[in-house]
Amino acid sequence: MQEKEEGKNAFFLFYLDQQAYALPLRQVECVVRAVEIYPLPLAAAELLGVINFQGSPVPVWNMRKLLALPEREARLDDALVIVKEQALTAFLADRVSGIFSCTQADVAYEESCAMRGISGIAKRAGEIVYLCDLKQMLPKCGTV
Repeated sequence: MQEKEEGKNAFFLFYLDQQAYALPLRQVECVVRAVEIYPLPLAAAELLGVINFQGSPVPVWNMRKLLALPEREARLDDALVIVKEQALTAFLADRVSGIFSCTQADVAYEESCAMRGISGIAKRAGEIVYLCDLKQMLPKCGTV
């Protein structure tokens, strides 16, 4: 699927609990199974630690904490989403659901909304999808 098709923007869909979230598809490098995350001493509370990804350390952010969601322990069936926003970074998702497209008209923006890291809200198949903005969400754009 092309990223832009007839005025549509492609998004990568993932879930935390039962809520759908999405990132622009161009930011997603790949999805891998959850692996051991190595904690970093004195790291920010939002930083779970680092993983070894293809021989390089990649920070793994706690998306639940960044979005002020209830915490839960990582599970073996969680997915690690590797994204690129200036540098490679990652986060755990409960599950991933693929790609969806929407037009600008399908997205509602709440300029005055106090939802740090959420750039818009879209509807998809009867559900609400929060569109994430990594630049707003990740401290220092996800770099360690």
